[in-house]
Amino acid sequence: MITAEANIRPFLRLGQQLRQPDILRQRFGEAIRVQHQRNPWFTPECCEQALTETARLLEEDTLLALMRDHPSLPHPTGLDIALVAAGDMPLQAFPDLLHILLTGHRLQCRQDSDDNLLLPIIVQMLTETEPAWAQRIRFADKITDADAFIADVNPDQLDTFDQYFNGKPHLLRIRKGRTTILTGKEYDLALRQTAHGICTYFGRGPKAIRKLLVPQGYDFQPLFRCLQDASLPLSTHNRFLNHLEYQKAIHLMSRQPYMDAGTFLFRESDNDFPPVAVVHYTYYTERPLLQANPAEYTLTFLEHLV
Repeated sequence: MITAEANIRPFLRLGQQLRQPDILRQRFGEAIRVQHQRNPWFTPECCEQALTETARLLEEDTLLALMRDHPSLPHPTGLDIALVAAGDMPLQAFPDLLHILLTGHRLQCRQDSDDNLLLPIIVQMLTETEPAWAQRIRFADKITDADAFIADVNPDQLDTFDQYFNGKPHLLRIRKGRTTILTGKEYDLALRQTAHGICTYFGRGPKAIRKLLVPQGYDFQPLFRCLQDASLPLSTHNRFLNHLEYQKAIHLMSRQPYMDAGTFLFRESDNDFPPVAVVHYTYYTERPLLQANPAEYTLTFLEHLV
């Protein structure tokens, strides 16, 4: 049986390596350059940010706390888990890889074509520390049979994927960003953090703030001022600016009211899926509760597979 200590050890070593700038340049420099050529959304800065966040997930205290919160891990009999990964941000599949291996399972991963260069390097670094793990991780262009499935899907794909995985345990996660509650009493630091969250990865992917819940009468101007600084890297990115201009044209032609914050349009809407360069917001009278972190649902799903 695989022990928790044995599962953690390669990730601790990986985290140590990812915190060394020389190793990052040597192992990832060329892949980052090529990935940016293929996918302009994945700028070198975005890729470096994703690597930094990956290293943060692999700090010893974080991993030990994770195992402490889930004492039944790893699973006594590892299963084959198929992952259909999204490619909205660099290394988007890494947290799933981490959780699948920590739970003692094996991974079959179909990467998104927009994000298929960095994760194989991560896996190579892991297997250099723990060669036996080469048998627990496999990349595939097409998902074959597995004991359970995890997929990131758009809302209109739910029924299709649900039928495809019929009869097997599966977890379908809607591809959307974060929702944040504001009260109007935030200090500058909290507003700057919110502005950074709106801009992170060009407002794409699960880590970007895409929707705000605000009280009636909320004053957006302090947040907009923070956005001016946070959005500077976006103001010279041609693909993002094309989306921004397109959304302005669509809103003007359809006469949809919006607020122009410079690099983002803010529109009142209950929809959780705003397009690129648009942030949705809704008003509340009583402060609502946000749902739990989706990553926790994923870990619980993996933990209780039988």
